[in-house]
Parts: sequence; structure tokens; C-alpha cells
Amino acid sequence: MKKITGVLFLLTLSIVSVYADTSFFDLLDYSIKLWDATVPWVRLGTAPIQEAYDPAPILQDIARDMELAGRYKEFEYLFNFVENIRSGTSHTFRIINENPPSPGFWPAMGNQSEYAIVISSEDLEYLQQEPYLLRASLLRAISTLYYINVERYPAVWKNDRNPLYEFSAFMTGNHIESIYLREIVPFNKLSSIAKDWHEWLLNSAQYDNLEDVALHCYSTQMSLAYYYIRELMNLSNYNQVFNLYKSMYEINPQMLTDMFQIIYGLGYKNQQMIHTGSYVRTMLMVYPWVLLALQSVIPASNTDFQQYHNAVFEKLRIIQNMYMYMEPFVLKARQHFLNGFTYRLPDQTMTAYLASETSSVTQKTLPLRPETVKISWYGTYNDYGYTDFIGFLPMKEKEALATKAYRFSYNNKNELIAIESVYKGKLYQDEDFFDAAQVEIVRDETGERWYWKNAKGKLINNSDGFAILYIRNKTDGQYLEFYASDGRRIVNENGMWSIKQSRVPGGYEYYYLDGSGRNSTSYFGYSMVRIIKQGNSYDIRYFGIDGKPALAQSIGVHRVLENIIQGATSFKLETSFYDTTLQPCMKKGDLWMERNTISRDKIVYEILDQKGNPALCVYGFSIIFYSLVNGLNVKTVYADVAGKEVNTMTGFSRELYSYNADGNVTETLLFASNNKPAANLEGIHKKVMKYDKNGFLEELYYYDTNNKPANDITGAARIRWINDEEGTILEVDAWNANGIKLTNHIQIDL
Repeated sequence: MKKITGVLFLLTLSIVSVYADTSFFDLLDYSIKLWDATVPWVRLGTAPIQEAYDPAPILQDIARDMELAGRYKEFEYLFNFVENIRSGTSHTFRIINENPPSPGFWPAMGNQSEYAIVISSEDLEYLQQEPYLLRASLLRAISTLYYINVERYPAVWKNDRNPLYEFSAFMTGNHIESIYLREIVPFNKLSSIAKDWHEWLLNSAQYDNLEDVALHCYSTQMSLAYYYIRELMNLSNYNQVFNLYKSMYEINPQMLTDMFQIIYGLGYKNQQMIHTGSYVRTMLMVYPWVLLALQSVIPASNTDFQQYHNAVFEKLRIIQNMYMYMEPFVLKARQHFLNGFTYRLPDQTMTAYLASETSSVTQKTLPLRPETVKISWYGTYNDYGYTDFIGFLPMKEKEALATKAYRFSYNNKNELIAIESVYKGKLYQDEDFFDAAQVEIVRDETGERWYWKNAKGKLINNSDGFAILYIRNKTDGQYLEFYASDGRRIVNENGMWSIKQSRVPGGYEYYYLDGSGRNSTSYFGYSMVRIIKQGNSYDIRYFGIDGKPALAQSIGVHRVLENIIQGATSFKLETSFYDTTLQPCMKKGDLWMERNTISRDKIVYEILDQKGNPALCVYGFSIIFYSLVNGLNVKTVYADVAGKEVNTMTGFSRELYSYNADGNVTETLLFASNNKPAANLEGIHKKVMKYDKNGFLEELYYYDTNNKPANDITGAARIRWINDEEGTILEVDAWNANGIKLTNHIQIDL
């Protein structure tokens, strides 16, 4: 059997008869879609070209640096490649009016084999202050294009695309960039402008640690992808073919359970989302191309291998149908990670607003805005869109100051100017309030700015990944822009540069826009959301870039109808779901209706069938009971349709919480329905949290059912944070269950 290396198997719909069923082509297209969602391509034709760019001066600088280091010959092939593409194509290097994912040069792609290297005018101006970073980014972009156009493994593709060689090309580009900065220059002293992004890149983009770049930048498991690339390159006998089929078919059942846990919101954690999600999306990105490559070298008469092929294909389809609900949250977690880096200069306009509109960090117990003329206290709230907050369970101030509550403040125009999460009279950093303690709203003729802060009054990125929401007034409407706590413009959690907000009768329409101001599809699969209030109901609908009804990918429905039923001491929120034809449908293919009954001492969540009767979800429960003390959840119990406690798919039925005097959780415990200790999917039964003198999380410990240290999904059994007085994390250390300190890059987001 001949090796696959160097042999071209070009896929066309007409010559591969075994794939007459278009479902396999759909799987290939889905693979490309997954890759495109995370790769930092700039799309040619979408970003307006300002002018052509001459890279010759920078190339001369790079060549001189390499010659001084005695390594020019090693990379001479890249300079030859540049000369070839420059002589054959106009505008190969371009300055554009769009912001790529991070500063510097990036490869851009048009239709099939149309490529270019681009940089935004803003980034070019910024990086001229950082010449080594400018050169390194150009070298990365050139290297990436070289390996996409010249070194293609495996040698199969559809419409000139194959995510496997594109992925390996981007990783090689990162690696060569790191070699230049670490070994050739070396660039070991970063300026005040270039901060943690490049420090992280230099620490991670080494050959033995590129996995971290692949995981957090491209949401791809490099070791898994590279395993199959290597195997295909060295394919020489049918035993290897069989082993590849076997490895693809034998999917770890634990992974499927992990997916269920994340999809149904149990154990939602960014690290679990990133690790599990990246593994699954790598399978869906890689396996179809492995199947295609294997099919190309197997005789049609070999029915045994065809059975293996079909079995893997069917399993991939099942996983794809599950994973589509999870993908938006994986991309959202990735965006949060990227937004945490200070790789762009702060916006000057926003910096001026920050200087004049945000007060210094305060130690006051419960500050009140000077312009406040009215206050309302609530036990809980609901939010619609980005700025519509509705309070529920109203209470008097004396009662509110003795428990957990939310304070809404209004000015003399009855405009909302602040919301604070409060626990026993103190500002409280609240998981239920976007991981913040307060939001302040400032308005002027240009629009309004929402500042999210912690309990010390310090600006922080909330759980949606931004610290500042700027609703900017323009002649054609209002535009939502998102900023980090230092005033940098960032991409929002939906993957959009901005959102146009248009008022319609009863509510708003939100149009998602890319860096060029064009309508674009968000991570969640829609381009516009319409939210209309009708009496006590909220009607939420999703639309595609063509204006037609679309499905929200995270829940698989087009329309969500929320009906609020107010009672004397509680309220109910009943939610039903509809498809694009406005017929009732199931959320995530499983839930017809949901009902939340909320009072001050408990919350009851119920899953209902189409007739409104209790129904089991695929996760194994029908009802969740939350017991509250002073507004804090002290016990979560999962139950069947009759209300009887039942173990979920993860093996536990009950979770208990303990708190300190400040309302911070200090311990969590898991139990099964037989009252015996139980563990979650990571094998963790107990978590113990400790806090510093300022109330910020300082240490976290994990234990198994035998009360012995247990590793979480990142391999850590103990994590320690060092924070400053305002809550900024200065350092993170971690140890595994054996007490060995972890030396790899740690990025824990709780």
C-alpha cells in the first residue's frame, strides 16, 4: 500500500461515488465552519482596502536580524516565497479598515486560493512603536501563508480547503514568531505598551508548549490533531488503517457525559468548557478529513473497512447534533480569555471618560450616587438585552439590609443610574449579577456608559467579558460598544465588534456588526435579536443575516416566550419555545417548557412537557429545588417528576453550600440520593475556599469522596491567587494532588 504523503486526492462531488449522500459533505463543511469560527482569518472583500503596503523595509530588518544571529539560511525559503507572491499578485500586502483579532499582520483569505497579508491602519501606527513585534507578526503571517500554500498534509481538500493543514500552518506561524522573538532578537524586555499577550505568547509558543496556544487561541487540541496528521503522513499498511478507524470510533463515554453536563448548565465553568469543548470540536474538525483520506486509499471492494468507516461517520453525526448546543459557549469562553489580554492601546475617548466619570476605589460600605432621588429594593431581578433590568420580590430597606438584595437607584428623570448587589448591608460580588457587585450608568449627549465594578469600586470585566458598555448615539441609531477595564475596545461575548440597537414598538432590535460595520453572524448563530414586551410577557426572536427567522444555536429555537405571573410573596416565570414556523418546539431537542417559581426562601425549577406536565430531561431529572437562607443558596436537590430526590447522570443528587459572614462560599459538598458522598465528573466531592483580608478568593482546594486531594480538569488540586487591595490578580500558583507545583501556564476563571 502506498503512503499518502505527497499524493493528491482532490475531492469533487462527481468522482467520489461512496459519498453520494450529501450528509458527508455537510460534515466536511461543518468541520470548516468550526475552524473558521476560531481562526483569525480576515475575509477579503469585507474589509475596505485603504492602500497597498510595501513590506520591503520590514523584511530587510528581519533578514538583518537573522543574519546577525547566524540563522538566515534556516528561513531563507520564506523570503523566496514572499518574492514569488509579491511579483505575481497586486495588493498582496494591504492596509485595511478593520481590526483583526490582535495587533499586527494577519493572513487574509478570499475565494479558494485568493490570499493576502493585511494590517489595520490603527495597528500599524501602534506597532511602529514596537518594531520587534511588528516584524514578528509579519514573519508569522508569511510563515502561515507559506505552509497553507506549499506544505499541505493530508493531501485531500474540498474547494481548496482543509482545516488540518490550515491549523498546522497557523501553529507553525506562531512557532516561528516565537523563535524570532525568543532566539533571534532576542526580545526579552517588553515595553509598557506590549504587556501580557506577548509575554504569554513567548512563554507558550515554544515547540513543547504550543498546546496552550492551540487550546486558548484556536479552541483546538493540538496533540489530537497532530496525532492524525502524523499517522496519515506515515500511512503504509492496512493495520494502520484499522487502528485509525478504531481510535476514532472508541470515544470516551466520559466525554459524552461531560457534554451533557455543560449543555444542561450543570457545572458550567470556563476551564471545563474550553477543555471539553476544544476536544470535541477538534474531533469534529479532524475526523471527517481522516475518513476522507482513508477512503481515498482503500479499495471499494474492502467491505470490512467500509463498515468501520460508516460506524465512525454515524458516531460523528450523533456528536455533532449534541455539540451544536455547546459551541457558542466554547467560543464565548475563548473570547473571554482573549479579551483578558492587553494587546491594544486604550481608546483615548474612553480613557477621558474613565478619568472624569469613575471615582477612585472606595472603602465605603454602601455608597449612594449623589444624583439619587429614588431607591427600590428587590430580592431578585431579570434582565432582557443589555440594559433592561426588571426587579422582582420588592422589599423594604430594613429587610433588604438583613439579607441578600439588589438596590436600584434612579435620578430625578426616573432613569436608572445604578444597581448594586448587597449582602447584609455591604456590596457583594455576585455570581448571579454577572460576577460583579455594582453597575453605574452615566449619561450625556453622546449616549450612556455602564461601568461594572467589584465591591471595592474597581472596574472589572463582568461574566459577559466586558467592564464598560458604551451606548453611543449616532445619526442612524444607537450602537453598543464594549471595553475592558483599562479602556481598550474589545469584542463582545457574541464575537461582535459592535451591536446596533434600534427601538421598535414595545422593545428593541439588536443587529450584530463586525469590525467593518457590516451585519454579521454571532457565535450563537443569529445576526439580529428582537425583544418585545407585551403586558407581562417578553417575546424574544432570532433572525439570520438575510433577515429570515433563525435558530439560536445554543438552544435550537427561534422564539422564546417568557410569561411572568406575579404572586403575593413569589412569582413564576414560564417559558415556552417555538421554531421558525412559530410552532411549539423543544429547547435543545429535549425541553418543551420550563417554569421557575421564585420566592425569598426557595426556587423551584420545573421541566414540563407540551401540555405543561412534569417531564424528565435526558440528564435524568425533572425538578431542581434550591433552598435559600438570607438570599444565598445553601442546598440544591435534583428530583424526578414526583419530586423525589434522584441521582443525575453525574451520580449525585444534592449539593450543599457553606458561607462565611461576608456571603462568600467556603465549602461545597456533593451527595447521592442514598446520602453517601458523591463526586462530579472530575472526581471532586468537596471544594474548600479561603479568602484574603479584602474578601477576594485566595485559595481553592479539591477533595475526593475519601477526603483526599483530587485534581480538577486542569490537573490542579490546590490553586492560590495573590491579589492586590483592589482585587486585581497578580499571580496564580497551583499544585496537583501529589503536592507537586504545576509549572505550565495557569489561567483559571471561576
